[in-house]
Amino acid sequence: MIVRAQDCTIVAPRAGMFDSWYIPFSRYARRNGTPGDEAQARTLWRWVLDGSYRVAAWLACDDAKHVVGFTHYRPYPDVLAGKESCAIDALYVEDAYRGSGLERRLLQAVCEIAEHRGWREVRWTVAEEQLGALAGEPLLERTALATYRIPLAS
Repeated sequence: MIVRAQDCTIVAPRAGMFDSWYIPFSRYARRNGTPGDEAQARTLWRWVLDGSYRVAAWLACDDAKHVVGFTHYRPYPDVLAGKESCAIDALYVEDAYRGSGLERRLLQAVCEIAEHRGWREVRWTVAEEQLGALAGEPLLERTALATYRIPLAS
């Protein structure tokens, strides 16, 4: 069953929403090869609520106030432009809502706040297979950049 994106509300996270957010967050983490450990999730949640590291989020809630999607984003210094830009660290929508337009609404919410704050652009590093309904999205401009990772022992 596909649910309409219009049946969801995009809200900023607030105290008391951890349990509802953690359910889709743990699914997202597992899909990305991490266990979705609750202690680590609580650290991220604290960062979002108290502004640590300037990490922010938008949550998509259904009529029953359950979180069914989210995006995490943060500013970063764009050293070549001498301005701040925005990085999306995560964008996830529960299976029942995929393809409903909810992905686009979450992406637009980030773009609106980025424009409001005067950030230069929004960047999102994502695996091709995870683009899902956003494949071909006119807002997205593919770049030629490759992302590399250097794991550290810590």
